[in-house]
Amino acid sequence: MEALWLFTLGWEASRAGSASGLVLAAGAVPSIAFVLWGGSLADRLGAHRVAVWTMLARVLILGAWAAILVTDAAPAYLAAAVAFATGSVAGIHDPAVSALPRLLVPAAALETTTNAQRICIRLVQTAGPSLGGLIAGWFGVGTVGVVAAAVGLLPLAGYAALRRTPAPQIDQPSSADLHHGGGAGSSGSLWAGFQWIRKDPVVRRTLPVQGVVNLTTASILMAALPSQARAYGWGAETYGLAAGAFGAGMLLGSLAAFGIRSRAPRRKLAVAVSCAALASVMVAVTGSAVSAPLAIAAAGLMGLMIGPVGSVLTGWTMAASARSDPTTYGRVYAVLLLVTVAGEPLGFVIFSGLASITSTATTAIIFGSAGLIVAMFALAARAVWVGQAG
Repeated sequence: MEALWLFTLGWEASRAGSASGLVLAAGAVPSIAFVLWGGSLADRLGAHRVAVWTMLARVLILGAWAAILVTDAAPAYLAAAVAFATGSVAGIHDPAVSALPRLLVPAAALETTTNAQRICIRLVQTAGPSLGGLIAGWFGVGTVGVVAAAVGLLPLAGYAALRRTPAPQIDQPSSADLHHGGGAGSSGSLWAGFQWIRKDPVVRRTLPVQGVVNLTTASILMAALPSQARAYGWGAETYGLAAGAFGAGMLLGSLAAFGIRSRAPRRKLAVAVSCAALASVMVAVTGSAVSAPLAIAAAGLMGLMIGPVGSVLTGWTMAASARSDPTTYGRVYAVLLLVTVAGEPLGFVIFSGLASITSTATTAIIFGSAGLIVAMFALAARAVWVGQAG
């Protein structure tokens, strides 16, 4: 659902030319405004309850979006309005969904669970854009919106089914917590997640890496590639294939994360940050591509390099958070989302603005350089190499 929604939004926003970044960023303000509150609600009311109701809201919004896309040409102001509504709900929804594994598996299994979850997401990210491009080419982008709304019913049913799923008895909240939330710190400050991250010597160095590399790669996918596809006459099909290649690369990279954990357990964080540095190099290459095959191949390599980043770094962060203070789990993940996801639309605005002044290729090189610098700064810290304070 998410992959198809982003495909339609990116394609429709590209019609706005230099203002496309503003359309894409319309979801940024509500996402940033609500994500911390969403994490607090997940800790206080229960991740399951919040996930069900917000998923229902997302399906309804996608249904309205599908109706707008019937003409295959959504006005920019309507695209921005739907993005705003989607961002508002996503800010509350995402921390709750991200907190669900903490209610279903022991803390010791969270790293592996996070990686498995990422692999499932990568499978969808691989198939979604490519499928969206094919459907748009054959039947129009309006049909993609209809399919996205229909697919959203599947996770909604899955979340509803969790009401009948007992929580594990080891290292877990009670089964009542699965439905009603709770915990000693569940009503604490919205800023508890920031406080925990600030004290952790590893996360406070690796989180900026995740934030910058997500922002730059998302800008390439959502702002650069659609513009390139229109400028060079590649069409929606090529844009979908490039985004699908990125998803396929991330899938392979996420699978590789299992090997990184087993073969280099003490160096897994440093390896993940190094992959972020290489992904930043591919940001510049992808955004500079002047041919469709090069854009598709470079996007695939960019995804391959970024694959282990989120799997390893996010898994390590959430496992550490669950062990040290489970009652702030939702709020820690909310900060992760704030930095790694909610900031992406800001990148769209910056990218589109710089590209209108210079060029898409020049802006991609600037973005890639920024990601490389942040990754190298993290690699200079001993804590990243040993997984603890230096």
